[in-house]
Amino acid sequence: MRPVKVRVFGELAVEVDGASADLGGPKPRALLALLVAAEGRPVSVSHLVDQIWGEQPPARVEASLQSYVARLRRELEPARRARATDDRLRTHPGGYSLALAAEHVDARRFTELIRRARSDVAAGPARAEASLEEALALWRGDPYAGLTETSTSLAAEALRLTELRLTALEDLWEVRTARDDRTAAA
Repeated sequence: MRPVKVRVFGELAVEVDGASADLGGPKPRALLALLVAAEGRPVSVSHLVDQIWGEQPPARVEASLQSYVARLRRELEPARRARATDDRLRTHPGGYSLALAAEHVDARRFTELIRRARSDVAAGPARAEASLEEALALWRGDPYAGLTETSTSLAAEALRLTELRLTALEDLWEVRTARDDRTAAA
């Protein structure tokens, strides 16, 4: 299986085997973003429809959703044979999920590094500082840029990530201050 990397900081982007994937227009992009934000958990068709089309979905909305899913599958697994089991974009009863390791999604890596930094504080500020710096270096702009206006779920996730970034900046300041205090005392 070819490596896939997803960036949600700034404009949503996907790389498959080092090449940019063509995600299509706003609706397939929103579908992918909603699945990425769910972190591998299944997302119901009704939730996807509500978040992508809002209160006025088209008459054949499920067919439209299925065509977007098929397009994303082709982009995420270009070597996959038709009707073969999909390892990444999975079908569940009444929904879909996206299986990607945390290190392949910038937002998940960001969250993981901040969590690690908080654990590392006890081991010393240098390790915590390195984890926070690595996490903050992943930030390339507003999360899910251009997709939060129509999706309350993506807007909430973008807000959570933005608040986590602010907390990480504060944590980094505190770690650096503690390190400087220890250096001055020595």
